[in-house]
Amino acid sequence: LRHAELAQHRRGGFQPHSGGVSALGPRGVLLLARVEPKLHGVVAGEQVKVTGTTRGRGFQGVVKRHGFVGRPGSHGHPKARNPGSLGPGTNPSRVIKGKKLPGQMGNKRQTIRNLRVERIDAERNLLYIRGAVPGARNSTVLIRKS
Repeated sequence: LRHAELAQHRRGGFQPHSGGVSALGPRGVLLLARVEPKLHGVVAGEQVKVTGTTRGRGFQGVVKRHGFVGRPGSHGHPKARNPGSLGPGTNPSRVIKGKKLPGQMGNKRQTIRNLRVERIDAERNLLYIRGAVPGARNSTVLIRKS
């Protein structure tokens, strides 16, 4: 948190921590909320959508990032995992936008929809969700009703 945000937390009576949510309200006023995970209104069997930041995998090539097959491993092919041709030649004389190329993989906000709540443990404040939840272990996720 920045120094100004820390001061606003203290003025609002909140302890600064990573689980808090802040948003800009009317006229740019910073609204603060200390988020304690509560399981009000969630029932087992309900469909939810889960938003989180996917695990970052760094700079990856096209084989890992986009699932390209690559070139033959034998018969003397010099480049096994390159993307191949980038598109048409003289016309349009550029690479088309959206071309699948190497680059940063992961570390992006992603929402998975229609995951099912399997079980609720209100005593320990736990929510059991079936399916692929985006993010690393112990990362913060946002769970909303579908």
